[in-house]
Amino acid sequence: MANHRSILANNKDPATILRKLVQGEEGRAWADEREKGWTSKSNTPVCEWDGIGCDTEGETVISIQLNETDFFGTLPTELALLSTISTIDIRKNLLQGTIPSEISFMQNLQIVSLKQNRLEGTIPRFLSKKLEKLDISYNQLSGEIPPDFGEGCLKLKHLDLRRNELTGFLPYGLEDLPNLRTISLSENHLHGTLPEYLSSMKSLQFLYLNDNALVGTIPEGFGKVGNSENLSPVSLREVWLENNYLSGSIPVSLSESTELVDFFVDG
Repeated sequence: MANHRSILANNKDPATILRKLVQGEEGRAWADEREKGWTSKSNTPVCEWDGIGCDTEGETVISIQLNETDFFGTLPTELALLSTISTIDIRKNLLQGTIPSEISFMQNLQIVSLKQNRLEGTIPRFLSKKLEKLDISYNQLSGEIPPDFGEGCLKLKHLDLRRNELTGFLPYGLEDLPNLRTISLSENHLHGTLPEYLSSMKSLQFLYLNDNALVGTIPEGFGKVGNSENLSPVSLREVWLENNYLSGSIPVSLSESTELVDFFVDG
């Protein structure tokens, strides 16, 4: 963390930091088209900029919502200085570069949606205990998912990393997340076996692991996920495991998943 602080600039002016997202001629052209803020020539208060949300006092930046705006830019390390931000939603744009580890240290993040961009590099381990949704699907991320990925994010409900170039095993850090409803890691290059903890995740409803290189059998008791010892029982609704290298038989316990609508294991 000390290194994290030293990397970042001393200038904590929100306008200066937010403008660092805009990069290149395409980015500057995008900024010029905004009605409020984003260009260095604008005197519009940050809380009135297009796509920027602030608290009720209109003083502190708490969200960046630029989804589907043809935004062209990068994620600067300085963004972590805006530590009050709870939502970063820049999905379906032209975001390039990497995800700086400094951003993963932001403690107030609740929603991070960066899907369908051009992000590269490895995926950092997000540390916010308030994180509920993390969607970085449809990018060009590579390397192994950190083994402890997700550990401590007890409020996480939705994890979507599908269609990247990720390798390694399914992270053990997901095991003790009591509220996780969706795990989507399909269309990557994950290998190894299906971990036993998938049979004990009581909130899990949607599991997408198709189109990887997983081997071994489907754990016994798999169909009991979400049914026992839960005050508000939920059952698996969709399980996609096709296009892997799984073997063995389908657990009889899957018949106990009364809400199961889709189960694909062919291929």
